[in-house]
Amino acid sequence: RQLEVEGQLATITDREHGEVLQPGALIRFSDTPAQLGADAPRLNEHGDELRERAKSLSKDAGPVVAGAPSTLPLAGVTIMELGTFYAAPYGSTILTDLGARVIKVEALDGEPMRFQQAFPEAGAMKVLQGKESLALDLGSPDAKDVLAQIAQGVDIVMCSFRAGAADRLGVGFNDLIKMNPNIMYLDCPGFGVLPPYGARPAFAPTIGAGSGIAMRNVGSQIPETMPASHDELRNYGGKLAAGGTMSAAQPDGLAAFAVGTALAMAAYLQSVGVGGQQMLTTMLLSCGHALGETMVEFNGRWEPSTTDDEILGFSALERLYETADGWVTLSITTDAEWTQLATAMNEFADLGSDIRFANASLRAEHDGALTQALAGAFAKRSANEWEQDMLKAGVPLLEVNPGAAEHIIIGELGIEHGWVTRVESPVVGEYPRLSPFQQFSRSLTVALPGNTKGQHTRSVLTKAGFTEEQILGFAEQGLVQIG
Repeated sequence: RQLEVEGQLATITDREHGEVLQPGALIRFSDTPAQLGADAPRLNEHGDELRERAKSLSKDAGPVVAGAPSTLPLAGVTIMELGTFYAAPYGSTILTDLGARVIKVEALDGEPMRFQQAFPEAGAMKVLQGKESLALDLGSPDAKDVLAQIAQGVDIVMCSFRAGAADRLGVGFNDLIKMNPNIMYLDCPGFGVLPPYGARPAFAPTIGAGSGIAMRNVGSQIPETMPASHDELRNYGGKLAAGGTMSAAQPDGLAAFAVGTALAMAAYLQSVGVGGQQMLTTMLLSCGHALGETMVEFNGRWEPSTTDDEILGFSALERLYETADGWVTLSITTDAEWTQLATAMNEFADLGSDIRFANASLRAEHDGALTQALAGAFAKRSANEWEQDMLKAGVPLLEVNPGAAEHIIIGELGIEHGWVTRVESPVVGEYPRLSPFQQFSRSLTVALPGNTKGQHTRSVLTKAGFTEEQILGFAEQGLVQIG
């Protein structure tokens, strides 16, 4: 219902499937809206046209600019961030790696993420890295005047407040566009900016439930009827909560990348002369795009694949299996890979000569029996032994590392591949953080640490044109906090 009200659904007429209902454009622009309507091209549909066009293109390479690159892609772009927690703010964090200046406006009590871990500041170090912290009493009537003056010098405003909150504070699009006609203003709340859910709070578990991610991940585990006992209710509730926030499909992360994309597009559109726009993307819509297999609807649509009751996989051939000392993950998708598997497993399970597994259709029909046969075989050896032998045989199988992903990334493998950079925090000293997601052949990137509350209050206000006397006055009246 919320996506419909926000105008975030689209109907496309497909030549094969007829009317197709699907999520609309990921980002809405007030003046340069996305153009939707054409269906997906068929294989090689435009091949002749593109080949003919290519004949007229010059094959001569353009001039090569001498010297090493010396600029960051988003150097000179300033973003003012009005938001808390992770889903939207991490979107602007990504852009700090590309040189964007991000002014983090946080309450005098501090960004809530700062207190999410037992050790102070640890919970916010990632989402605040590269940003300048301005500690401001947003509830004060004077706050809007301070932000309005800062807004005159920024390019983009990112606001993840619930519907109506920014307007009540005097920092909505209609307020700030008067101060800066070229500003790009991105609303990026959880549900949207309109009723029925626009004013509701949104967190990863609530969006995981509302978008369908939780049921998509663990739906086979949840009964359609109300559980009979309190213990069963708690059990299923825990599974749904885990399903809505698991790292493989996390609403906060999905939304953050959508926000980062929107901010990058805002910077580009402003650079080509079409600034002064209001934009919208939401956590709910971001998750809708991620759930394309279930969110794209048309007559005759096939049923989306689902996991087994143990959430170990989709079928016997795409599944986790327990070994003598751990787990392996198997992913067989072609007949050739099946043949290689059957040959490699011959000593432990007679798969090749079993008529039930003679072709893909029969294997699907007897999936339970195939799962049982493979499970019995894999239990006879260690995970490492299976990985070594199967990879040699060309079978896509790997040993499962039981540790958290961050332990792998921060370890020797991450260092070897450049996934990790060490930076200096004003709180904990040197610590590892992820390297920038993007690397460019010529432009630079930068990896910066997190900040402390109000660390940049004085410098942000000074750059916005406030005098030292004004800044000290703000601090004395409790309007700002100087770190």
